[in-house]
Formats: sequence, structure tokens, C-alpha cells
Amino acid sequence: MKTMIKFLTGAILLGFAPIALAEAPSDCSRKKCATPTKAGCAKACKSDKCDDPAAKASQGLAKAYYMVSGMTCDGCTGAVSKKLAAIDGVTVKKVCHESGCAVVNYDPNKVRKEAIAAAINQGKFKVTGERVCVSVEGMTCGKCSKKLTTALNAVDGVTVKGVCHKSGKAVVDIDCAKSCRSTVVKTITATGFKAE
Repeated sequence: MKTMIKFLTGAILLGFAPIALAEAPSDCSRKKCATPTKAGCAKACKSDKCDDPAAKASQGLAKAYYMVSGMTCDGCTGAVSKKLAAIDGVTVKKVCHESGCAVVNYDPNKVRKEAIAAAINQGKFKVTGERVCVSVEGMTCGKCSKKLTTALNAVDGVTVKGVCHKSGKAVVDIDCAKSCRSTVVKTITATGFKAE
């Protein structure tokens, strides 16, 4: 009888083991998602890694990242891509109606950024701003990131997407009608850090 009880107890425990193991990964992923990150730092590091607007493309090309309103479907994405591809000196890297962005590499000797924006602005689409990534020297901790974030958010027409002391990057969206990259650089310098 004791042997039978031990056998049944073992079978029951083994029977539940796969259920417990199956639930463990989802619990882990929930905990991972719920873990707070340092004040936007991880987000900034991730975003400047994949779409660094300040990054120089190969062979003397520069990179530009525009925020575009009016794109609602794949057809819109195709229309904007076609407009950009028709410009001499421009290579389309990404156009997305879901995120509302257009990323291009361009040759500054052949085309100006203003001309690229003007091409997008034809028809129902409109450039609402530009995402800029600035390399920042002198940030050593989370307090530095927070200090710079506060200073940049105070500038009219500037929205901070992320500031990361680890990567030394500040990623901001600029309303071109209200501000510009040079204003962002001046603000960073006035805060006590060095910007390129």
C-alpha cells in the first residue's frame, strides 16, 4: 500500500511538472517587461543604434531622418519612397507609414536637406520635423542624462526621445519651424557638456 501511495504521489508530481515548466517562461518574460529601465537611457541607446541620424553613411554621404504626417498606408509609403528616389544624390533607406518616418542617405554636394523635405511636402504629405542624434561628451551618470534631458525639453520646438550617458548620445525631434540642430548643440554646450 505504501509503495502504491509513493507511486501515485510521484506520478502526480511528475504530471504537474510539465505545467509548471510551461508557465515559467511567460512569468519570466512578464517580469522582464515589467522591469523599469533607467530614465529613457535604454530607449535612447536602442534608437540611436538602429537609426542614428548623425551617422555618416559610406562614401561621403550624410543621413537624414524626417518625421512625415499624412502617410496612412503602404500606398503612401510607396509614394513618398518614389518621390525621394527621384532626387539625384538621394538613396532611400526607410519609409514607414506606421512610424511616420522617412530615412535617407544623401550627397550634400548634390542636394540640400531642404530640397529633400520640399519633395516630401508635395501633395498630402508634410514634414513635421526632423530627428537629430547628437554625440555628447562629458555625461558620466544618470544625473547627467536627466540634467541634459530637462534642458533640451525646455527648448521650444524640441522633444527629447532619449539621452544616454552610456552611449554618449542625445536623440531629439525638432520642429523645423521653431528650432534647429544648432540650437540643440548650443543648449547642450550651455548645460556644461560638449556636443559635436
